[in-house]
Amino acid sequence: FVILVSSVSYLGYFLQKYLGVKAGLRITALVGGLASTTAATASLAKAASGQPAHLNRFWQAVVLANAMQFPRVLAILAVVSRHLALQVWLPLTAMTVAGLGMGYLLGKRPEQDGDATRIALQNPFQIGLALQLGALFAGLVFVTKATANELSTLAGLWVVAVGGSVHADAAALAASDLLNNGGAHPAAAAGAVLLALLANALVKTGIAAYAGGTSFALRTAAGFAVMFAAGLAGWLAWASGIARN
Repeated sequence: FVILVSSVSYLGYFLQKYLGVKAGLRITALVGGLASTTAATASLAKAASGQPAHLNRFWQAVVLANAMQFPRVLAILAVVSRHLALQVWLPLTAMTVAGLGMGYLLGKRPEQDGDATRIALQNPFQIGLALQLGALFAGLVFVTKATANELSTLAGLWVVAVGGSVHADAAALAASDLLNNGGAHPAAAAGAVLLALLANALVKTGIAAYAGGTSFALRTAAGFAVMFAAGLAGWLAWASGIARN
């Protein structure tokens, strides 16, 4: 995790240096989000904390980065459990579209926080915060694993949902395994995946607050609120379609 956070920082530094701030930040967000949305959020929050005059620009980047998580999870599920992928494709697609749409609209806003071309390029070799976040991440993994060992298999889907707080991809894989081999109901497994993504979003909002401050965390939370509202609408539309059939 420390390596991922540091790698996103380096990637952002070089892309902004050679492609310009706007293009560099956007590509950093999209590529970093495909690799690890948690690491991308931490790196962008760290960069935003040093440049409070440009929070809106980093807000757009963090929304774009986190929008990439949903197609990544859907692609994983399509490979390991087509049945589960069919259960969640509509809410995950709605969340992706909402996130990318919000990122696009944020990029269209008039600059409220200064000229984006003047955002300073920070030294990417700042390992201290990455180590602190790595320790936090390790602690969350430990608690999740300890909880999973203590709970019965009947609580497996809840463990999946809690486990999503530290790794949404692993939670999705666990849910697919419970569906394929553990006899879990498809709708329950789908619900566990969505709850895991929500838990993951809450943790990333906390990381944004820790690394980027309250103002950046509130912006991050607003982005998640838009994406999950779209996901809820997609889930309800899917459920109503199933009920009619």
